[in-house]
Amino acid sequence: MLKCYRDHAAPRATALERKIKLLGGYCDCEVLMNALRPATTEAVRAMDHGADLVCKGVRRGCIQPCEQWLIRRGVQWAGGQFRSRGAKSS
Repeated sequence: MLKCYRDHAAPRATALERKIKLLGGYCDCEVLMNALRPATTEAVRAMDHGADLVCKGVRRGCIQPCEQWLIRRGVQWAGGQFRSRGAKSS
């Protein structure tokens, strides 16, 4: 599924699968369990009800998560915490 998303939304992002694996996303379910998390309780509720989350704050073709998601900061994208895309480390 991740490869399908990449092929459809960001075909030039050839390193996406490698980067997601570095964050602990070795299969589709692990992407949502280990690499990304919803940023708000509203996003969690929407997902629980099967609603699609509308992407906010990134351009089409970008593989960075939008403001609806927190990304686990890992080897490629910093240190082992879930933080928003624009969060600065202190």
